[in-house]
Amino acid sequence: MRFRLQISVLFLLVSVVLFSNCATTSGPVLIGSLGDTTFNQLAAKGEVLFLLPPHMTFEDVATETPLPPDSQGGDQVQAVMMSTVFEGLQVSGFRVLTLDSVETNAQPSTDNIIQRLNEECRVLTSVTKNKSALLPLLSQLAEITGASVACVHTVRAKIGTGAMYDPIFSGAMRQGTSSSTINVVLVSLKNGDIVWSNVSFVRHKPTSNEFKKAVKMLFETSKKRRN
Repeated sequence: MRFRLQISVLFLLVSVVLFSNCATTSGPVLIGSLGDTTFNQLAAKGEVLFLLPPHMTFEDVATETPLPPDSQGGDQVQAVMMSTVFEGLQVSGFRVLTLDSVETNAQPSTDNIIQRLNEECRVLTSVTKNKSALLPLLSQLAEITGASVACVHTVRAKIGTGAMYDPIFSGAMRQGTSSSTINVVLVSLKNGDIVWSNVSFVRHKPTSNEFKKAVKMLFETSKKRRN
């Protein structure tokens, strides 16, 4: 119950940041994390963790119409997320596995599990939704990989205009309207509980250098807390 209360508080902070501070800054902003103590303990033990591919959504900032990932550099964004999150977790102390780590004969069934979990990403990353239907998938993933935790990472990108020069009103660069929210969640493969999460925000497209900084920030902050 306490953890759920903390989640609610975090979501409130997210809303406040997105609609106040983030409206006037172009650099990455760390919104907040939950379960840092558990994260640190698991990392110190060198816990085996399975890194799922990122779940990405792109939408038009004005209309909220979904945009095809291919038109927004989706492959590039996925590669940046996988490599940056992998490195962040590994440097923290986790033993990180991916689909490539699985034995060849088990890869098709593992890939099927990954796709089904990706389809249920909103349920998987929620502390309130019923995850009982996902527990068999999580159990199978644990059995195949030997991992005890899965890392679910998501990107929600709102695509608008880029930064531009405003010669009429201010004579300076005007901030763009695109933004990216990155969420990294560790989920127990035993019971589906969320054991750690962290969120960052940047007022740039996910193909920007600032986006990568926002992803790195999630793990650099946790590292500082451990020190």
